[in-house]
Amino acid sequence: MKILLATDGSRHSREAIRLLRTLAARRDFDVEIVAVVPPAASVSSAASVSPGASPLPHPRLEDQVTSDVARSWLAAAEAELASAGLRVRTELLSGTPEVALVERCREGGHNLVVAGVKGRGATPFFELGRVASHLVRWSPASVLLVRKRAARRPMDRPMDRPMDRPMDRPMDRPMGAESPDAQGFRILLPTDGHAGCLEASRKLVEALSPDQATVDLVNVEEPSREPDTARRWLSSAAGDMTWGRSPARSSVLRGRPAAAIARWATASDIDLVVLGTEAPRGSTASRLGRTGRELAWSSPCSVLMVRS
Repeated sequence: MKILLATDGSRHSREAIRLLRTLAARRDFDVEIVAVVPPAASVSSAASVSPGASPLPHPRLEDQVTSDVARSWLAAAEAELASAGLRVRTELLSGTPEVALVERCREGGHNLVVAGVKGRGATPFFELGRVASHLVRWSPASVLLVRKRAARRPMDRPMDRPMDRPMDRPMDRPMGAESPDAQGFRILLPTDGHAGCLEASRKLVEALSPDQATVDLVNVEEPSREPDTARRWLSSAAGDMTWGRSPARSSVLRGRPAAAIARWATASDIDLVVLGTEAPRGSTASRLGRTGRELAWSSPCSVLMVRS
């Protein structure tokens, strides 16, 4: 698997490096780490503003990054990932970050783009950031948006009570029965039953996730609908998702999809939410449904958007 990792030296980028180490340790991955600096012409123009002239409106930090600074980011990221046994190379790109990353992804034939995001917010993409928003819409490869999750806490009852009762669900364990570190890496895979998206997500999750990862497979139903159909195909899909680990656990939730999934992720200490998306086609951006758009900025943890 070819992975493109973007770094800008921020704590969000460092969180992306940490998660990539967790996911890719002891795996046969090629990781290309890139940093983007502005073209030399734009730096010269910014430096040559005459005294008394009006400054450029709203200068951006990335327009002031020097090559030496960017190379220091690359060196630090390379050292950390190489220490985990990954094959790593670095590249210094020139241009606008969001455009340069998408172009590099297309040229390099990468399978996955990894980038840190600022946090979570209630306003669409306000906290997601311009670069992450552009990757979600235009990257031809799957996109992993890394968000620092809150520290694990003792389990209490979930805010959304599923109608199925999967065995050994975290909310069913007595409080204090398991230390946070012993719970392992937890993945949440929401699905609407689309076989192609589910299979693409399953393959990428299998390729990326740590050996001891567990998977929660969920579907969200409107309160007025009966859950029998969703329960049947969820149970069938969960039975197929073992690949040497514990079988996936299935649950049917009620409510508005994005809100129900985000609350389940918080209550279950999920580390990664996996969503199926379509790849962009020519001049048409990737179509991300309402649930995907909301989860991109409101998920309490990292989000993996799988192109299918």
